[in-house]
Amino acid sequence: MTQRAQALPAPVECGMRGLVFSASKAVLGVLVSTLLLAGCGRPATLDECNEIVSRITELELRSRGSAGQSAEMVKDTVEALKKTTLKDCVGRRIDDQAMSCVRNAQTTQQIVKECF
Repeated sequence: MTQRAQALPAPVECGMRGLVFSASKAVLGVLVSTLLLAGCGRPATLDECNEIVSRITELELRSRGSAGQSAEMVKDTVEALKKTTLKDCVGRRIDDQAMSCVRNAQTTQQIVKECF
């Protein structure tokens, strides 16, 4: 098993942790896709990576409706995503077009499939 595979969180069956796993999986997909573009763009900054995490969190929670809107759930989701993704994001190649796509995406799936 590769080191990256070992770093993925274990799936959880219910509640907020299921949401965090789902959002984390989407972010990891974005980051893996970003790696494929290693020859393009510039190194991603901490601010850009935080923006990606925030946007994916916002879209994921919005898709959950009122069930995903509590302040605690938002905070917990952002923190969980930051722990699992920021270290893999900062310094990876990204360009302005990808960031614009992230900002305008309407779903996390759109970010994964179209932005990177």
